[in-house]
Amino acid sequence: MRAQEFVDQLRGVLPIASDVQVAAVTYNPLVFSVQPIDSHKEHFLLKMEIGFLLMLGDDELRAAMGHELGHVWIYTHRPFLQTERAANIIGQQMVDRESLKKLYSKLWAYESASGVPLDDLLGPSPEASKAPKPVDGEPGP
Repeated sequence: MRAQEFVDQLRGVLPIASDVQVAAVTYNPLVFSVQPIDSHKEHFLLKMEIGFLLMLGDDELRAAMGHELGHVWIYTHRPFLQTERAANIIGQQMVDRESLKKLYSKLWAYESASGVPLDDLLGPSPEASKAPKPVDGEPGP
């Protein structure tokens, strides 16, 4: 399965020592999700809803796997910081921001949802962080 191959490749980028098994399911209330399956967080199960999975190209599927592995990294390093934004920021060490944007657009269309501002989910864009900061009393760009 492509998703398992992507997970196995991407786990080495951070690195993530925990085993992550991928399963396609007919229904997942979160569409894609990951959770530990043992108390030591050495094994995780990543579930993907098949209907959405079939809509994704390789770059979007890699982005989804990168996002979910961001959650795995948080579970094993800072479990109290588990947020979508944190998973995306960590995921961007493995996959590119544009693929995550495309993934969220497809997810919102699949769920018939309006979505939220992408910078709220992905963190500030790299271009925004390069902008010069205004000096006190001067207007910004």
